[in-house]
Amino acid sequence: SLGNIYGWGYVKITELDNNKIKVTFTPQYAYNYYSYGYWENIPKEEIIMDKPADNVININTSFTIDESELGGF
Repeated sequence: SLGNIYGWGYVKITELDNNKIKVTFTPQYAYNYYSYGYWENIPKEEIIMDKPADNVININTSFTIDESELGGF
């Protein structure tokens, strides 16, 4: 969530070659409590990062969704 906007989605972690992982966030919807706007079909976001040496994956990662993807939300 951010301010009046709340979103929900899935996170998937895929192990890649060369000690990298891909973190994919697939939003399911976003809702604006101020304007009561609701948006679905938001494009997924992907981040590729180094695989942690201790194999513990911290997904405390930010994903930025462009406002244009929210149809003027």
